[in-house]
Amino acid sequence: MSARSTKEQVTKLTMFLGFAALGLPILILALFADFYYFWMNNFRSNLKKIIIEKKKSTLTSTSIKDIVNLSNKYAE
Repeated sequence: MSARSTKEQVTKLTMFLGFAALGLPILILALFADFYYFWMNNFRSNLKKIIIEKKKSTLTSTSIKDIVNLSNKYAE
C-alpha cells in the first residue's frame, strides 16, 4: 500500500516540477505577448477603420408584426 502511494507521490511531484519548469514560463511569455498586442491595437493610428458605425434600423414594429403573423400562418 505504501509503495503505491509513494509511486503516486513521485508521479505528482514530477508533474508539478514539469509544470513549474515548462508551464509557468510559457504562461508568462503568453501573458507578455497578450499585453503587447492589446497595447498596440489600442493605440494605433488607423483605429477608425475597425469602429463599426451605427446605422438607422429599417426594422419597424409593423414589419415585426407582419413577420409574426406570416410565421403563425405557416405554423398552422
